[in-house]
Amino acid sequence: ADQEDHVSMATHAAWRLLKMNANLGRILGIELLTAAQGLEFRKPLSTSTPLLSVLAAVRAEVPPYRKTVSLLRIWKKPQFSYGMGN
Repeated sequence: ADQEDHVSMATHAAWRLLKMNANLGRILGIELLTAAQGLEFRKPLSTSTPLLSVLAAVRAEVPPYRKTVSLLRIWKKPQFSYGMGN
């Protein structure tokens, strides 16, 4: 009596946190791409110098979209799912 069964849920919680962190990375990546695309749509208007440097860094990796595309199709490519637990 007066004893409890202790089952550590730490491993399960850590695994869930790893998956949530990977998902957050995808969400932030999509947000960054849509923000960059939004800045492209507002041309010839411009934004601040720091944001222009962020836009340049994004565009060095991903060109602007010239037609409507599904981001889901892009994010299912293997290079974007590495380490995502998929």
